[in-house]
Amino acid sequence: MYSLIKNKKILLGMLLFAAILCSGILASAQESRVVTLTGGSSYPGDSITVNVILDNPEGIAGIQCTIAYDSKILDIENKDITIGEALNKFTYDSNVIKEKSYLKFSAAASKGIEAKGGITLFSMRFKVKDAAAIGQTVVKADYVFACNDALEQIPTDSRNSIINIVKKGSTQGQTPSGGKPETPAAGTPAPERDGSMEIIIDGESQESFAVMSTREDGGKTVATVTLESEKLKEKLQNVKSKAVIAIPVRTGSGTVITEFYGDMAKLMELRETILKIDTGDAVYNLPVSEINIDELANAIGNNKRMQEIKVHIEISKDLEQGGRLLKDSAKKDGLTVTVPPISFIVKATFEDKTVVTERFNTYVERLLAIPEGTDPHKITTGVVVGANGTIRHVPTKVVFIDGRYYAKISSLTNSIYSAVWNPYEFKDVKNHWAKSAVNNMGARLIMVENENGIFNPSDSITRAEFAAVMIRALGLEPKQGENIFNDVKETQWYAGYINTACEYGIIGGYGNGKFGPEDKITRGQAMIILSRAMSITGLSADLKAGEAEDLLNEYKDMEDTAAWARESIAACIKTGIINGKIGKLIAPEDKITRCEVAIIVERLLKKSDLI
Repeated sequence: MYSLIKNKKILLGMLLFAAILCSGILASAQESRVVTLTGGSSYPGDSITVNVILDNPEGIAGIQCTIAYDSKILDIENKDITIGEALNKFTYDSNVIKEKSYLKFSAAASKGIEAKGGITLFSMRFKVKDAAAIGQTVVKADYVFACNDALEQIPTDSRNSIINIVKKGSTQGQTPSGGKPETPAAGTPAPERDGSMEIIIDGESQESFAVMSTREDGGKTVATVTLESEKLKEKLQNVKSKAVIAIPVRTGSGTVITEFYGDMAKLMELRETILKIDTGDAVYNLPVSEINIDELANAIGNNKRMQEIKVHIEISKDLEQGGRLLKDSAKKDGLTVTVPPISFIVKATFEDKTVVTERFNTYVERLLAIPEGTDPHKITTGVVVGANGTIRHVPTKVVFIDGRYYAKISSLTNSIYSAVWNPYEFKDVKNHWAKSAVNNMGARLIMVENENGIFNPSDSITRAEFAAVMIRALGLEPKQGENIFNDVKETQWYAGYINTACEYGIIGGYGNGKFGPEDKITRGQAMIILSRAMSITGLSADLKAGEAEDLLNEYKDMEDTAAWARESIAACIKTGIINGKIGKLIAPEDKITRCEVAIIVERLLKKSDLI
């Protein structure tokens, strides 16, 4: 496109011409590219950086955007605009038009960008005016145009930046000059390092409801927050159920422990309370019912005196061994660690006994703050770091909350968590219709290639392989031990996956003590397993009485489905995880292929809002 054009003005002029030419014309049927403006908080007289990030930039050879801001609140100069490294081969131009409160940016090159992850187009350094009022202001992408090297428009979307203007000294997500943004905590001041502290119950600040103390342990700081039982009990009796108790502990401590007694845990469980513990590096959203205080009390041998059992919720970033294991395993597996590891532990103690909560009944959410300067588009998935250093996928999506990016990890257990960048493409699906889902499941460590580096998308899949894919997709650990099936040997690679799948009620055998691990799985069998997995992920088909029969009656081969399996099959079809085949067929006895498995597993996780 531009290979023979040397003059900067001509080059950018052609980009403008392309924008005009394509104006009003629908873009080609491509996936929309998203331009995101990062946000944060600052105070009058201070400065804040807004990064303009473009996801999936592959093939883009020209881009124009207009950024609008409120000049009554913010000020910017041309010298405050910094071009991202990804555009070092582009010809670019930027200009601040103060009288109209916007800046224009254009960039063009002779060849489209090859990168597939997110890139920073440019950064803007805004000065918050001294007279700016406390509140919020928006910096938005008023106009965005992108094209390839043939001047064909590429569809784009944009996400605006929200900047919180706070009082100087406040810690409501504040970003000091050159500093690192803090995680906001419902508008509360930072607690003192020792003594009484505030917590927030359903958005209202409560003074003296907790006490914090700090100590040094091996040269590392540990902050302990103890909830005041009597005050909290009285308060919870007078608020609605499902109250959220936010506990902001942004002291910079390597370990943060929140503790309270068993009777308090029981009351919070009955009131369906959710604890939101915010350390600045992580936010743990824990429904207290998932602690299962009754089970812990029974295990600890004291189920009659709950007030003597102490519950500890520990979040720690001081993980020398865990960090070392993660680094070694990531290097071996070719992964790039993008978020430092953080551990989460829930346990109960009584006298000299300690019992740890090993698993939850539903997915529990934790947010890992993506470090400043890390491209949020280079987060492929969250991972769990095992005690032996192994890494496995855990359902993860990147979210943008109050001006900061987080890796939102949903897990059925507690452990050490991190996030990695792992772009992946199977060699034999380059031109395959299902390559997007297949490569996504490969990048997330859910589906793997064979020993020759081939995926074989059209091959059918065995029952053992399908069980393994489901356990990886759900973020569960394959557990070794005595297997209930007489045709599954403990030494087989899939034994641990089958054990875990049985433990969670996802799979069953043939009813004769056999599982048939090497048998090819059918569509009907896969749909039964998927419907059971839906009960774990929280995806409901909400089938009304008689609805399953009515739905399946639309298919010609409905009578080929076993009566006992019809509700499971109908649930998969209604939620859109699996579709019927051409000719209005369910085809329950047809074998399912590897590429089909990649698609339906991706759909399960997406429709369950886990990725």
